[in-house]
Amino acid sequence: MIIMKWLVKWLVLGSVLLIVSCNNDETMDAYSEKGADVDKAFLEASAQGVEQELKALGKTDFALLCQSMNKRLSDFELTTNARFVEGIVKLGQLMHDSQLLDSYFSELMSLAFDRDYYCNSILSQGFGVWEWNDDEMAFLKSGEHETDVVFIFPATDANDGPAAILTISDLAVYDGLFPGKGDQLLDGDVVETALERLLFNIKVNDELILTGNVMASFTDQGYFKDVAMTFNPRPFNLIAELGKTDIWGYWVLSFNRDSELIMEQDLNLEFDTDNQQMPVSDITNLHQTKDVYVEMSARTGVLYNELIKVEAITEGTQAYAQALAMALNTYADMSVRYSANNRLIAVATAMPKLSDQEEVGWFVDLEFQFSDGSIESAEEYFDNYITDFKIELEDLVSEFEKKFGI
Repeated sequence: MIIMKWLVKWLVLGSVLLIVSCNNDETMDAYSEKGADVDKAFLEASAQGVEQELKALGKTDFALLCQSMNKRLSDFELTTNARFVEGIVKLGQLMHDSQLLDSYFSELMSLAFDRDYYCNSILSQGFGVWEWNDDEMAFLKSGEHETDVVFIFPATDANDGPAAILTISDLAVYDGLFPGKGDQLLDGDVVETALERLLFNIKVNDELILTGNVMASFTDQGYFKDVAMTFNPRPFNLIAELGKTDIWGYWVLSFNRDSELIMEQDLNLEFDTDNQQMPVSDITNLHQTKDVYVEMSARTGVLYNELIKVEAITEGTQAYAQALAMALNTYADMSVRYSANNRLIAVATAMPKLSDQEEVGWFVDLEFQFSDGSIESAEEYFDNYITDFKIELEDLVSEFEKKFGI
């Protein structure tokens, strides 16, 4: 359903950080009594707080370990079951390098859906212990193991330093029908199974620095019913969940320090299976960054049809941006709020604008109007990590469409 993917993409763009559940009366309530200057400072502090946490994520023991191991792998690619180690290291390197959300959740979904078919290779090699050999620049099997797949490699740049031990302690696959079954890979292998359960961790000096797991279930028609992925480079937790029934679907992306919420996106869709013209009957979308969220109420049935009309216009043109902004402003109400008491910080409006980048052309920006009447672009507060986060959410929508039968 291309139109549903497009609808959700622009609701995410239009709201940037949002929760869909209010009505018009709630949206039009009074501003916070703190005043515009305090509201702006709080909004900026919330955004900066998330940025600091993302920087801290890039300095975890896990990220530093991956940055070190990535130096050893930079000039070549691993093969067979060691590609799983390479995938984990790639994710940690992203954390270390970018210090932003960047493509973390895309990489999490790569693991959750086993896009690179790591698990087929792991199963074909069986249980055992593989150790990194600097002379061979490869993982060589060094021993047997009755229940686990174990990889041992340097935890630092020094060859005589401590060792990292990556253990896959549980792996189960689904061999029924599923999207992609029977596809032939570049190495000639044929895809016969999909990942159903995976449990792994990394320890250094017997100290746990990473835990991760994947759980998935499937429908009788061969589509995914739900998928949950957790990836915890201590003390942080990254969580991605997707699921679907006949009448609703959801995905949740969250970033936490221990039990403290840093950022969360929780998107729920309700489907009307009897209405082919407006199959999405309701959207509830929560995105919170620490102490702030933006509230949005959308009459999605009508908005859905309006966005179909916008889709026919060439993206990047002035007509496209104007039509999109009009649709969002007419059929959706948006506002920024304190999460502690739901008090209003700013009212949000979609605005067509011409980018200073020629290849972008016209686009739709979100403007915040504060209690003193001043107006500022949402990008002043939520640039960088929110831009990346929107891209990753669109990637999840694509996964939803292909693997969940939407």
